[in-house]
Amino acid sequence: MYQVSVIRDWLIYTIMGFLLFTIGLLAPALALPLMLIYPFPFASLYYERGILPALVSALTASAALVLFIPPFFSLIYFIVFGLSGILIGLSARKILAAAELLPVAVIAALTAKLLSAFIVFRISGVNLMAPDASELERTLLPLVESGALNLSGVDVEHMRAEIPNIINYLIMLIPFSMILFSTVEVLVSLYIVSFVHSRRTGEVFFSLPPFGSWSFPRNILLAFAAGFICANISDGESYYILRQVGLNLNALTRTFFILQGLSMGYYFMERRGFSKILRAVIIILTPLISVLGDVYATFGLLDIIFNFRKRVRGLGK
Repeated sequence: MYQVSVIRDWLIYTIMGFLLFTIGLLAPALALPLMLIYPFPFASLYYERGILPALVSALTASAALVLFIPPFFSLIYFIVFGLSGILIGLSARKILAAAELLPVAVIAALTAKLLSAFIVFRISGVNLMAPDASELERTLLPLVESGALNLSGVDVEHMRAEIPNIINYLIMLIPFSMILFSTVEVLVSLYIVSFVHSRRTGEVFFSLPPFGSWSFPRNILLAFAAGFICANISDGESYYILRQVGLNLNALTRTFFILQGLSMGYYFMERRGFSKILRAVIIILTPLISVLGDVYATFGLLDIIFNFRKRVRGLGK
């Protein structure tokens, strides 16, 4: 009976992995959100049934995708999503505490992506970590000049002059973008795997602490200082890597500061009786409005230094 249930799960998750990617191919508008759950079937199968069914499932789904995509891209799918899912499932089996599991699983997912980037570079010569800026510029210029953005003549000229700088800046932030995407991908996968597992057994294995209690260690301040120094004292082509390290550290630590600031704000709004809807709206708007992001990043930085919530709890005793 056990073997039959393993085969059943293997078949379900293999078909699920195949269909999710196929839907992304047929409906490109859905591809980006679906990418966040591509690893889930293999992570869930590993967590529930172990390495062999999960590995065979990832290989089978990747082989079946040859019907729609070239074998090379099928291999990339296996590494980026199949192997990533297996590593996430492995991390979930080995580590129980959510706060420890999340960074390990993110590193595992990043490892799979970096491996795929290395294979692409070795086979095709294309460096995904440093794409050709001129190609991207040729792609964006027609969009700027087409009038689709409703820019005036002066704005078009300004935008045309700024495109190279914007593209170079975005290319330098590719490592941060990979970390951010991998974190969201891992969170989504772990929550879905935990939900499926709880439906089967009644046990939830992954649950983050209440948002109002989130707090990051003061060691982040060292990374912030290192990023500030690297980004501002390095100039010129000879210091490109140092500057890139600085920009990515700045972006990463700013994200931590924003989360810390939002967590602190959430805590105090909760104490004041603000509705959950209002708290959710503020959290959603913060990444979309630059000024709000700056405000909460400042609050987060100060909270990491002074720990306002601990002081308020102490006064309440």
